[in-house]
Amino acid sequence: MQPWKLSKFSDTALSGILGGEARVILLRLFFRLQKGSLSKRHLFHEMGLPEDFFGPALHDLIKLGVLKPTPGVAGSFQLNDKFPYLNELEDLVMKVSHEQRDTFLDACKKLGRLKLIVVAGLFVGAPEGVDLFIVGDGVKMKQVDEFIKKCDVLFGRPLNYTVLDTKEFQYRYSMFDRFLRDIFENTHVVCVNALKHFRDPK
Repeated sequence: MQPWKLSKFSDTALSGILGGEARVILLRLFFRLQKGSLSKRHLFHEMGLPEDFFGPALHDLIKLGVLKPTPGVAGSFQLNDKFPYLNELEDLVMKVSHEQRDTFLDACKKLGRLKLIVVAGLFVGAPEGVDLFIVGDGVKMKQVDEFIKKCDVLFGRPLNYTVLDTKEFQYRYSMFDRFLRDIFENTHVVCVNALKHFRDPK
């Protein structure tokens, strides 16, 4: 399964408004960089995105004036800060909808016997911190790593996630260590809770 074929995890409404999933993905990548630039070589070779799918979207965004060539760097492009709706477009593109989040989490549930799933960071509009926190047993970390990595492109950046088994979580929760405090004392959403004697401390 390739990143550009993960359409079932995309935001169909947003893709429809902006003219396709490829445009949404490219805009998220550029907005994550802000003043940085991306080259065709990086997109189509280093990231492995197929040019036949993303190439036309890149051309359209340049033609519309959302992106512009990077001065002095051939084949590279960046956000056009003169585009009149740039701030509004960023607000629209960078928000992860509940529908997209829930579809993504439904796929996560198949990665093992998960007993607790908490989303924060990217999924609640926070600029940093853990995006996905999972507690479960029988979780195959290689499978999780591969799945998350394939989904990174959909959200415009690598997802920051942590997986703990039940025993370790219960120990660390009893101590309410710094890592867990950072998650539960900041904005977060508990999406799945099948742990006995656990209550969200918020």
